[in-house]
Amino acid sequence: MQEKTIEFNISKPFSLGVEIELQILDRETLNLVPRAPEILDMVPHSLKERIKPEFIRSMLEVNTDVCANMDEVKQNLAQLIRKAEKLAHDNDCFLFAASLHPLPGTVTRYFSTTPATRASWMNCSLWADDL
Repeated sequence: MQEKTIEFNISKPFSLGVEIELQILDRETLNLVPRAPEILDMVPHSLKERIKPEFIRSMLEVNTDVCANMDEVKQNLAQLIRKAEKLAHDNDCFLFAASLHPLPGTVTRYFSTTPATRASWMNCSLWADDL
């Protein structure tokens, strides 16, 4: 059996990049919606390698360029997320960066009761009220 190797692109030493998965939520119901195909159809050609599909159609992936430092990451990510948010808004939804959907639907919801978790949910609620 032959050993397989994985080839990586060469980059400068100490470079970094960031990848973020964003959930797509309906602006009215806050439910996950499978609108990634519609949003991705609107992504400019120049950003197709940076705003991409995820395994689930209710999510998008945003990747920075290979960056030399955190300032570059911050600038690159801010630009990409602003563009992705605009495209989501144009499709009556918004993007949500979290590991779990905030409203899991019809399943029973068991929330953590730690002060840190309560504070996080309050911040999410305040942010959602601004939409």
